[in-house]
Amino acid sequence: MKKYAALFTAFLLAVLSLTGCGQLGSENENMEQLMAGVIAMTKVSAPGLATYNESYHTFGLPYIFDSTEDFYHKMDSGQMKDFFLSSKDDGFVTLTYYTSGARSFYTKNKAIRKPEDLKGLKIRVQDMKSQTDMMNALGGIPVAMSYGDVYTSLQTGIIDGTENNETALTTGKHGEICKVFSTDQHAMIPDVMVMSAKVWETISPQDQQIILDAAYASTESHKIAWDAAIQEAVEEASGQMNVEFVEDVDKEAFREAISGMIQEYCTEYPGVQNLQQQRQILMAFLDILILVFAILVITIGGFKLAMSATHEFSALLGIPRSLVYGMAPLSGLFIIMAQIINIYEDVTGITIEGGDEK
Repeated sequence: MKKYAALFTAFLLAVLSLTGCGQLGSENENMEQLMAGVIAMTKVSAPGLATYNESYHTFGLPYIFDSTEDFYHKMDSGQMKDFFLSSKDDGFVTLTYYTSGARSFYTKNKAIRKPEDLKGLKIRVQDMKSQTDMMNALGGIPVAMSYGDVYTSLQTGIIDGTENNETALTTGKHGEICKVFSTDQHAMIPDVMVMSAKVWETISPQDQQIILDAAYASTESHKIAWDAAIQEAVEEASGQMNVEFVEDVDKEAFREAISGMIQEYCTEYPGVQNLQQQRQILMAFLDILILVFAILVITIGGFKLAMSATHEFSALLGIPRSLVYGMAPLSGLFIIMAQIINIYEDVTGITIEGGDEK
């Protein structure tokens, strides 16, 4: 199995290299070739698969992940792996995903701290419906163009800014022109490795598992390499290109501005709604587990422990141990209240902040 895993990992790297430098054409062309049986595998941006399965629109939506940790937690879940393999009838299966970082806005000289800062600015976006809709919702002017045209368009003033992860500043040399990178982190759009369903179904179940194991291993390796690449890009951009990284961005204002767009997609595309519901179920399940732990172990267990130590004194503090142990059930009560709020938010989609619903 190790032999096959190593061979397949090498094959994955070859596919990534070929598709990454455009040897097989654009991503759309790659998928057309895969569906026609010309190639067996390719790597594409996840929202590009929405042409064949509307649920993939979800991955192009802004602020569907709370953080990088949340992104990895959901993308690595069993539910997501099941979803990836559920598209055989659409002509493909997704073997794994690869992070492409958090996308943020950057311009020549203007910080984007709130949606109003985008008003009137021509911002390059990927040629995806979700990205164009996002920019319209935020008040900017979307300009869809290929990545290769961005540098010249920034240089000539065709666009005022763009959005991407930090590596674009250095590998794409965008940091030579754009000097303000505002870390709003509005989207985390994964790349995915897909295989033709016809090819997949010719492979034995045992070999399918070997392929999946190798694919998952490549995802883990990519996470490490990506973190290093981001750190290097930030250091180079700030140290050698004099790019300013703006951290005080009002992300909640951005979330509020695009909230209507998310609902529209859920209404227009039932597949998006279904995937969002699966996400809510997963989060609710995890929050319920934490709630049960807080009730049984921290609160009830801590209370019993405190009661059992009513006649014992702490040599260090000189107070009854029950007072020390009593902090556990007290903390448990706060955790219980927090988890009840979390479960409410998971189920309803309503965020509660400072006593107000949003």
